[in-house]
Amino acid sequence: MLNLDRPPSTRMLYYEDAYTKEFDSNVIRVFETENHETGVILNKTVFYPGGGGQPPDTGLIESSTIQAKVIKLQRRDKIIIHFLNKGFEEIKEEDPAR
Repeated sequence: MLNLDRPPSTRMLYYEDAYTKEFDSNVIRVFETENHETGVILNKTVFYPGGGGQPPDTGLIESSTIQAKVIKLQRRDKIIIHFLNKGFEEIKEEDPAR
């Protein structure tokens, strides 16, 4: 089981405006899972993790060092985890992201 050491909640922008496509945020946490997936927690997101019959959103996350595809999303209480197709070594905590 992944221990996230209680990062701050993710501000879920999709509840504020479901049509927002771009946003600026900061990377709170970056980790690698046991399956070698890169997980990223942002301070806010427009990516809907799916639920109630609606599929999860897809798209890209960009920082100054990486452009990565969001391949999976997971909600854990008030935290949204973005799983990326690459980047564990490339994206850093506190990086600005969009």
